[in-house]
Amino acid sequence: MRYRNGSRVLFFEKTGNFDLTEQVLELYRELSLGAAASNIMLKSYLLLFFGNLLRHYRIGSGEDKAGDRADTRLRDILRYMSEHKDTVTLPELAAQFHFSEGYLSRYLHKEAGQPFSSLLKEIRIEHAAAMLQNSDFSIEEVSRAVGYSDLSRFYRNFKERYGMTPAQFRSINTII
Repeated sequence: MRYRNGSRVLFFEKTGNFDLTEQVLELYRELSLGAAASNIMLKSYLLLFFGNLLRHYRIGSGEDKAGDRADTRLRDILRYMSEHKDTVTLPELAAQFHFSEGYLSRYLHKEAGQPFSSLLKEIRIEHAAAMLQNSDFSIEEVSRAVGYSDLSRFYRNFKERYGMTPAQFRSINTII
């Protein structure tokens, strides 16, 4: 640990080939959503970043703990949910990771702080917001792309999350 200007700061050298750069970019993208950015997503990205940073240095020092495997497992589950957000179900996710549905449900609630359905809704709405900002897809196309078959449910969930309709969000937050 080094000290600079009287404050405690921990410095790490970037060595090896690990995906911290991509995680920093994901965190930046999430922060760029502004005040509407999700706390759970920001916390998740920060946990992933620091967890991987610590794991990288621990593995390099010969220490590989069971907790690391649990962190990796949660990260892998959340990544799978994000990559398959349009079709993933709890039974499919449980089968993919060789868990019973009940165990996976309890695990997600304990480790991620939310049940499967809330996590999936959060992932879908966050991806929808990014698509609305960065594309010219219609709202209906965005809704279908993130896994909503019911447009009114998409509108309801989006408004619950951001306090405005998808069209209002797009008009205020369009990047392209």
